[in-house]
Amino acid sequence: MFGLGIQELLIILLIAFFVFGGKKLPEIGAGLGKGLKAFKSGLNVLMKFVGCMVLREHIMEEKFLFRVLEWECLQFQSMRVSLLIIMM
Repeated sequence: MFGLGIQELLIILLIAFFVFGGKKLPEIGAGLGKGLKAFKSGLNVLMKFVGCMVLREHIMEEKFLFRVLEWECLQFQSMRVSLLIIMM
């Protein structure tokens, strides 16, 4: 975890205890927990939004390709009809 050992974490906790006091540490921990939860929630919403945009882009690309194929088929059918008329 960030290259910190147990001794370093204990020293950091002791310094935080002396700076903020015993009553403030649970409040700070709860605030950090709520903040982390809100961050994760926002990140999930962002990931869903990005996923929807990618899916939408993919669908639009597929629709475009389908329209091109449909147009080519129509062109082929009109050429075929023209050839049939010419052969008659």
